[in-house]
Amino acid sequence: MADSTNVEGPAIEALVQDYFLGMYEGDVERLRRIFNPQCWLFGENRRGSHEFPLSGFLDQIASGPVPKTEDEPFDMHLVSVDRSGPVAIAKVAVRYQNRHFTDYLTLQKTAAGWRIVNKAFFSPD
Repeated sequence: MADSTNVEGPAIEALVQDYFLGMYEGDVERLRRIFNPQCWLFGENRRGSHEFPLSGFLDQIASGPVPKTEDEPFDMHLVSVDRSGPVAIAKVAVRYQNRHFTDYLTLQKTAAGWRIVNKAFFSPD
């Protein structure tokens, strides 16, 4: 059963905001701070299935166009959070490089705070 208390809500929302800003501003260091280094990412889009480690994701962010400097509108929001104790799933909607994504971020509370330990995504684009 999901924990309905909202004690951790602000901390989770802050982590998600860091995720959004890291992607929008191309800030790899911000992203590195909120992800577990062992994180893997899995996804689906019109080109097929994808699976890669965090380093591959950070390389993509570092080498791609930066939405903020490309004048792309900021269009990212938290859809929902489901939390049970020190683990949670955050569903977020993200516009990145003019593509729309639904991301599912698996979160774990650690001694250093909440971290993203897994990401699964879908884009129809």
